[in-house]
Amino acid sequence: MPAFARFHARACPDSQLSLPLYVSRVPAGFPSAADDFSDQRIDFNELLIRREEQCFCVQVQGNSMQGVGIFSGDLLVVDRSLIARPGDIVVAAINDEALVKELIQQDGLHYLKSHHPDYPPIAIAGDNDVSIWGVVCHCIHSLR
Repeated sequence: MPAFARFHARACPDSQLSLPLYVSRVPAGFPSAADDFSDQRIDFNELLIRREEQCFCVQVQGNSMQGVGIFSGDLLVVDRSLIARPGDIVVAAINDEALVKELIQQDGLHYLKSHHPDYPPIAIAGDNDVSIWGVVCHCIHSLR
C-alpha cells in the first residue's frame, strides 16, 4: 500500500458547518451595487464531499502543479470512486511514491503531466508500477 494511503481516520462526531451565502456572485472586475444579503447558508460538507466513505484529503508538497493553481501546502479533496479521465487531476502512486499530476492521453498513450517546466511527463507504461488512487475534486488554497 502506498505510504500516502496509510492515513488514520479519527473518530469525531458528525459536524456541520454552514456559513451565510450572498445572493449573487462577487465580480472580480469592477464593483457593482451592493446585493441583498441572503439568509441562505452553504454547508461545506455538502459542497466538498460527494461520497464521504470514498473521499480523503491530502496536503500538497512541492511546486510541480503550480501552473494549474495547485501550490505547496494546498489541501486536496480526493474522490476514490471516480474513474480518472484524461484532463483530470489525480493522486497517483508510482513505484510506491505518491504524487499529484494531470492525467493526459497523447498518441494513444497515457501520461501523468506536471504543470511546471522542470518536470517532464511520466509515461504510464513499462517499468513504472502506476496506480491511480483518486481524482482531485477540490483544491483548498489559503491566501493568508
